[in-house]
Amino acid sequence: MRLFTFGTNRTTDGAFRGRAPYACLAAILAALLLAAFEKSAGAGEPDIVYARGTLGAWADPDGAGKPFAKLFVATRLRVIERRGGWLRVETRGWNREGAERVVYAFPGKRILTVALRRAETGRLNALDSIVDPETEITWNGVALEGWIEDRGVTPNLATIWEAAWDLFATRCTVCHQRRIPHHYTANQWVSLLKVMGPRTGLPKERQRLILTYLQHHARDTAGETKP
Repeated sequence: MRLFTFGTNRTTDGAFRGRAPYACLAAILAALLLAAFEKSAGAGEPDIVYARGTLGAWADPDGAGKPFAKLFVATRLRVIERRGGWLRVETRGWNREGAERVVYAFPGKRILTVALRRAETGRLNALDSIVDPETEITWNGVALEGWIEDRGVTPNLATIWEAAWDLFATRCTVCHQRRIPHHYTANQWVSLLKVMGPRTGLPKERQRLILTYLQHHARDTAGETKP
């Protein structure tokens, strides 16, 4: 029986043979090493999902009682643990002193991500704080953990934006020419949708989806780094 030694094209009996067996083995080893590298690299990446609509957040994965907070559409969530049909997630955002129960995606921009019950603000973990140079208002970075149902999220933010754009394109051109998202700031869109939203005939949840899309693609938010 002839065996090929690794790294040469010479057989054990001294005869030279073609390089095909070695090339094949090398290709297989390279593929295995690449797969192992990709797996190890991906293992450290956070598991990110996004709220498909308004979700309740609970202290335990059973849905018992009332949720201690609401998470709103497109809120970015990092999955910490999976248990049955539940996810323990963390979300980060910004709030102001005296209005801690309301959390926004960015400081100074009213993109609503979380609303806590009044007695539940102690669940927020403090992060860094910044001062808005224009308003001199201090914004506090916060993190919140809770359990949500896994059916209420998606790993693909693009599907949420596509649904929002379809609604915006079809419902927001009935009364006037379509407005371009980046022609207005995130806070200006709040005022505009307060007037235009009811005219669409859509339920409030759909109106919020449109508003959130427009705010994330506004003049002062497009391309911002997510918290």
